[in-house]
Amino acid sequence: MLRTDRLATAEAFFNRRGPLALVIGRFVPIVRTYVPVAAGTAQMPYRNFVIWNVGGALAWVGSMVLIGALLGHIPGITHSIDGIILLILGISMLPVAISATTSYIKKRRAT
Repeated sequence: MLRTDRLATAEAFFNRRGPLALVIGRFVPIVRTYVPVAAGTAQMPYRNFVIWNVGGALAWVGSMVLIGALLGHIPGITHSIDGIILLILGISMLPVAISATTSYIKKRRAT
């Protein structure tokens, strides 16, 4: 649910770390979907949004192609690709889990 306090938090976040959030957000599976929407609702300037969003997309695609090309020649990788993908997903979700846990602990201490 969209609340005004969350919108104010998103605006403050994008004023501080908007470009970095757009680039890094490409590498986190669930966040990738919501970062552009949050940037829009936080009224990030369109020119900055396009530059950093396209830059993040190019970095993501380039790194994924490079990783695929490098790992494709290692014996055993193709046979265990499912486990490797799950490991990568788990690692990429760590920042979200750490942030949510930290936020939860701060709220618990405050009450």
